[in-house]
Amino acid sequence: MRKCLIAMIIINLLGGVLGSFALLAQNVLLGVLGFVGTALSVVPYIALLQAMDDIEDLRASVQVLQGRIYQMRQAVDTVPEVKTALDKQVSRHVWTCPRCGAVNKAGTHECESCGARYESA
Repeated sequence: MRKCLIAMIIINLLGGVLGSFALLAQNVLLGVLGFVGTALSVVPYIALLQAMDDIEDLRASVQVLQGRIYQMRQAVDTVPEVKTALDKQVSRHVWTCPRCGAVNKAGTHECESCGARYESA
């Protein structure tokens, strides 16, 4: 895609410059306007190339952040106290299972009916 855009810029510039020289032979004002029009016609292509670069930078940043999230999850899983605290969060009150709708006793950490974990809201 990038090569195609660069080729379009070059073709647009060459065509515009040649057309401007042809207009310049007839009238100086038309020739100058042709050069200006050619320069302005390239601006959207350059903006699109810049946007593509920005998207690639963002994609790289997202990959770095995903790697950090993965590392943090691995770190949490390696600390037994944190993993146990997260896995066995105990209810303080009677609670209704969001998966099956069963009512469970206070002090339980999973549904007695379907086995879903208790998660405080």
